Amino acid sequence: MRIWIFCPFAGSPRHGMNYRQFYFAREFVRAGHEVLIVSSSYSHQFLVQPETKGAYTKQNLEGVDYIWIKCPSFNGSADPKRIFNWLVFTARLYGIPRQAVAKPDAIIVSSPIPYPIVPAAFLARKLGATLVFEVRDIWPLSLVALGSYSEKNPFIRLTQWVEDFAYRRADLVVSALPKAYEHMKPRGLPPEKFVWISNGVDPDDLLVLQSGPSTKNTSTGIEDTVSGVRGQKKAAHVESPAKVDKTCKQFKVCYAGSFHARAVALSLVEAAALLRKSRPDIRFILIGKDSGGLSILKDQAAALGADNVEFRDPVPRTEMQGVLAEMDLCVGMTKSSPLYRFGISLTKLFDYMLAGKPIILSSNAQGDIVSESGCGVKVPAEEAQALADAILQMADMEASRLRAMGEKGRKALFSSFVYPILAGRYLDAIRRSDQG
Repeated sequence: MRIWIFCPFAGSPRHGMNYRQFYFAREFVRAGHEVLIVSSSYSHQFLVQPETKGAYTKQNLEGVDYIWIKCPSFNGSADPKRIFNWLVFTARLYGIPRQAVAKPDAIIVSSPIPYPIVPAAFLARKLGATLVFEVRDIWPLSLVALGSYSEKNPFIRLTQWVEDFAYRRADLVVSALPKAYEHMKPRGLPPEKFVWISNGVDPDDLLVLQSGPSTKNTSTGIEDTVSGVRGQKKAAHVESPAKVDKTCKQFKVCYAGSFHARAVALSLVEAAALLRKSRPDIRFILIGKDSGGLSILKDQAAALGADNVEFRDPVPRTEMQGVLAEMDLCVGMTKSSPLYRFGISLTKLFDYMLAGKPIILSSNAQGDIVSESGCGVKVPAEEAQALADAILQMADMEASRLRAMGEKGRKALFSSFVYPILAGRYLDAIRRSDQG
């Protein structure tokens, strides 16, 4: 089977986030299929921008063919020029058949940007291909709920038309959100057209720990880093700001993810400030790419005197497990929004679980993997005090309990959320929709 994947954010281990499309594509190739990923030449989420020559640039990465469409750059997720990037990408999709070596059997359009479904539907009908619409973020609902757009905004109305068009025309709708069908059903999507296929991890990432910055326990791989999670003794209460005692072992709390303009990690900075005086042994490490929110977080840390917060640049995928091996606790976060009643599929959670780390999830999401697997605790979104209390509780736990949480996460991960398993489900769903 020949599969085309259209997504302007589709990256690779070489270029950076997002990785979902690459990992599925590589598994499809390993299963004997031919895959072409069509992505934009510029994304604010890429760590390294692709090198392009002309409107279409071809490349092969680990057996997966790419075509990079030349698109204009922009400054972060809040830049209005971003829309022009989407329009150019969408318009130039019509030229892909002239660039590809053979017709596709299936075309996958991966959101959150839904607009490529329009040319994809035209191409699928013309070329006789199965049309798959993959929903990672629900647009335009996300724009209204998180971006403060009005439902009457012409851009939102256009996007709503595109979403409804996608549900009408797609042969199969795939979502990374476990409860997304509750949104799609009222919009007319038949249940037999829907399948939930989560994000996940590549088992090969277990091996890249040896490429990371840590040199500890690399002789036997990640199992030793999991068993080496350290417990902490409660520090004495201090009434005034205290410098960290370099001779005292620190309890490291990690957040890894992009710093968006909506500043999801703001309550983590506030929680750090709440714990700064009483627990100088707890340190906060925030790792990620600036997508418009880093200055907000830094300004808040400075205003609150949270000198126990450290901001680090993003690291390549091959180094992430090595970085996480040095951490004691990992945090995932969302804003407080009714949007998350349809679930979440934060890729950072899967990275944390792969590293065998206990997790605090600050979110009001339904059906989350942290709660269901027992690999950590969940607190309400955007409540700094609740987050600080949970961090304090975890920091005072016995090392054995932290290890047990981490092991529960890894067990759940490898039973259901690795890409070889997920890709098999994806291929089966495409075949069924084609037969139907």
